[in-house]
Amino acid sequence: MHPHFGEILNAMKNCVRAGVMIVVLGVSCVVAKGQASLAQGPFTQKELPWSVSGFDRAPDGTVYMVSDVDNALYRYVLTETLVHNRSVPMLVKKSEPIALPVTYSGGERKSGLESVRYINDTTFLFSTEYDKAGSESASALYLGKLRGAKMSFTEIIPDKCFQGTWTNNSGIEGVTITPDHKSIWIVNERPFKEDVCDDNRRFVRLARLSFSGEVLEQFVYALQPSNTFTEPGAFTDNGVSEILMYDDTHILLLERAFGGVETCRTYGRVFMLDLTRTRATSDCESRIGSKAIDAKLLFDAGATFSQAHIDNYEGLTWGPVKDGKRTLMLISDDNGNWTKHACPQTTDLILLSIK
Repeated sequence: MHPHFGEILNAMKNCVRAGVMIVVLGVSCVVAKGQASLAQGPFTQKELPWSVSGFDRAPDGTVYMVSDVDNALYRYVLTETLVHNRSVPMLVKKSEPIALPVTYSGGERKSGLESVRYINDTTFLFSTEYDKAGSESASALYLGKLRGAKMSFTEIIPDKCFQGTWTNNSGIEGVTITPDHKSIWIVNERPFKEDVCDDNRRFVRLARLSFSGEVLEQFVYALQPSNTFTEPGAFTDNGVSEILMYDDTHILLLERAFGGVETCRTYGRVFMLDLTRTRATSDCESRIGSKAIDAKLLFDAGATFSQAHIDNYEGLTWGPVKDGKRTLMLISDDNGNWTKHACPQTTDLILLSIK
């Protein structure tokens, strides 16, 4: 039986009690803002590499995937299988992984790859939490070109508008490409040292870059207050783990937080950003930029599965069309520690139905 089967049934009952129509397979409770619903999941994926940190689905259905503990580009396809007469999505290996250039030089062989975006069958965009010298207090973007079975990297360095004092584990995790494939949106996971206000409000930078690294426009995004993710007193460390273009003027943003070993819970929320609706910055925001952008909540995994184990969601990409609706796929990073960690983690897949 699926590990979250009981939680799924309870959520379905709650939907019925609330008079909300169950639309697709699994739980399809329409969430707070009424624009996203859970189509399927979460379903644990047993045959994937450890520490999946980013993925992207190409138009032909190939799902490209990276891990933050190795240097490879994995290729999978999304299939469905029946479990207890219920359709369950599964990612199945399509072909052998493509070796990537080693971007970490010294000590442990570690890449810190955090995101991958498909441009075409031979061109990809990657982000990492490590620079070429192997520093974790840095970050890098790479344009990957595939020639035969060999991938080469060209570094993209954001100009001084997107530079500050990196803190540990705060690099560029979120990247997405504009629909015309002419520019890149990036966001840092956690604030630069300079981007935390005296009252502890925390901000990150959402910037659109040219492929040469020039910052074309930049917005200030306020991270959600940590105490809104977890119960009072719990440890929380929230940040932006991924972004994804919705259309020409909207971006989806995935923000997640770890609740600490006391709860072993991770909290994930998907927000919609409207690039045409910005506001002037005020007080300490102004140190970072002149325009700020606010978020609209679409989906809250912690609220939907109030008791189930919600894992560390880091990947966000478009899935197949189901029943005439776009689907959004989320995948979690198990941090390579299925059993050895105080909080055992799994690689889980969620499909959201987007109106």
